[in-house]
Amino acid sequence: HMSSAVISKDGHRVYFAGWGCLGEWDLDENKVARSWALPGQSSLSLADDGRHLVMNNSNCTTWILRLPTP
Repeated sequence: HMSSAVISKDGHRVYFAGWGCLGEWDLDENKVARSWALPGQSSLSLADDGRHLVMNNSNCTTWILRLPTP
């Protein structure tokens, strides 16, 4: 169950979140590049700099993840 998705600034990746997971979809390869198990549900947004993914979690915490340089 996916609840949120954002496209990377370079347009090559989609980051998605749902109940218990965070993932990175590689649009060039058309497959999941990476995924992580998470507690609860998250929603996502991408910072204006394109380098930080903001996750708002169902346990009322917010995580800021630095993305690799494309």
